[in-house]
Amino acid sequence: MTVIINKVEKNIGKVIFLGLYALVAFWFLVNGEGVFTSWGTSWTFNAIIYLLGVSLFVSTLEDEFPVELRTSLPRTITYFSLFSIGSLIVLLVIQDFGLLFTGSAVMPYHLVLANMTFQLVIVASSEEIIFRGVVFGYLYDRFKLRSDKQLGWVIPYLLSAFIFAFFHFAVYGLNLSNMIIVFLMGLVFAYLVERWGLGASIGVHWIWNCMAIGVFSLPSSF
Repeated sequence: MTVIINKVEKNIGKVIFLGLYALVAFWFLVNGEGVFTSWGTSWTFNAIIYLLGVSLFVSTLEDEFPVELRTSLPRTITYFSLFSIGSLIVLLVIQDFGLLFTGSAVMPYHLVLANMTFQLVIVASSEEIIFRGVVFGYLYDRFKLRSDKQLGWVIPYLLSAFIFAFFHFAVYGLNLSNMIIVFLMGLVFAYLVERWGLGASIGVHWIWNCMAIGVFSLPSSF
């Protein structure tokens, strides 16, 4: 029992985080269908998978998150807000020029809130915690911080982006163009984490996903 107590006290930050994350995810699992009319079985399975994934990845970390990649909670919230708004403006302009998201169908208004909430709480936050907070953080610590080579950043960026893209094989299959886009976005998210922290990468990831599923698309009659 003493060993368990010592481990909990040593990793109290992880324990608190996982407890809060599990509480929020479990609330969605129990109440999602009643609160959001569009909630379906696939959403429930996704929430379970992400909940288990985040818990497994964070709980198996041997070392603390590299201090070079940490930000305080106020800074995380600030960067999340700034990058959410900034990326929304930039991506709307890009969409208006017909460069991205041109095939996104207009989402019915009654589904917008549910999808935005699900994309933020379950998808974007979970993937950033797993792929940037844990995978990129581990590789960053092992190769960039402990390497005397100038190209020590290559492996953390490329390998974490490749793993992130491979994870999306279940969604895109052999669609090479989509997989390349996911890989490139993995590089962008990794840079955001290194430069501004997880708040920034979660914000941009969230807005990107919302754009992709048509949350911010407008009817052609507008």
